[in-house]
Amino acid sequence: MHLSLLHRFTGHTGSVYSLESGPEPDTFFSGAGDKVVAKWNLNLKADGDLIARALDAVYSLKYLKSKNQLLLGQGKGGVHVIDLAGNKELRLLQLHEGLFLALVFVHTSFAVYFGRRWCCRHFK
Repeated sequence: MHLSLLHRFTGHTGSVYSLESGPEPDTFFSGAGDKVVAKWNLNLKADGDLIARALDAVYSLKYLKSKNQLLLGQGKGGVHVIDLAGNKELRLLQLHEGLFLALVFVHTSFAVYFGRRWCCRHFK
């Protein structure tokens, strides 16, 4: 398999920890150590659009297409729920004290992985 660089996306000032597919086929979200979540378009060579400035590094992202919401897992145990249509935070779920390594959403529940274990929570 031959790979070639199509475009380099720049704009974050910290390490990028998470990538997530976006609402349109050619878009994606990124979360980073600079506490910024951005939305990018694969067809544009411009900087991404600012989605959120978090209080801590963003280690995990999960886009909920049916709700048009983005979940941001942070380093201090918080999960921010962002309404993308209204461009506002709906709530902050403080689930534990450590960082979130993964967020998985299945129907009305989401599972979070932190440290060495998974934890399932109901989400409405």
